[in-house]
Amino acid sequence: MPSSELARKTLDRRLAALRQLEVPLPPRGWVRALREALGMSAADLARRMGLTRQAVSQLERSEAEGSIRLDTLRRAAEALDSVLVYALVPKEALDDVVRARARAVAERTIQGVEHTMALEAQSGGSGDRERLVEELAERLAESGRLWSD
Repeated sequence: MPSSELARKTLDRRLAALRQLEVPLPPRGWVRALREALGMSAADLARRMGLTRQAVSQLERSEAEGSIRLDTLRRAAEALDSVLVYALVPKEALDDVVRARARAVAERTIQGVEHTMALEAQSGGSGDRERLVEELAERLAESGRLWSD
């Protein structure tokens, strides 16, 4: 098993539980939602973070807008006796993503070859085409050269 395939399978196992989660972002952000749920004022959070109240307001706005820096969010989490959980969770299993990409690249490659063959008045059967696409997709998936376009 190629190392990239092993890495995909290992990471997919780790991400399986996260893929099931659908936790919507609170409208005004996690920092404010958690702070308010704890009964903590913005001034209290500011003091715990060593910031001004205005800086906390800006922090909460930037989180709600999606422009907050991770290190700032991590500091806020610590001040709220929380941990920052950060992950990129692919919508599909990684093997499925790689196979779909490999097939798309193989299709484009075979189309280019077919075009050239048509110009030269050569052609292959449709069964041959599907077999070629599948074989090329498998080789591409193993090669790791899928994302360079």
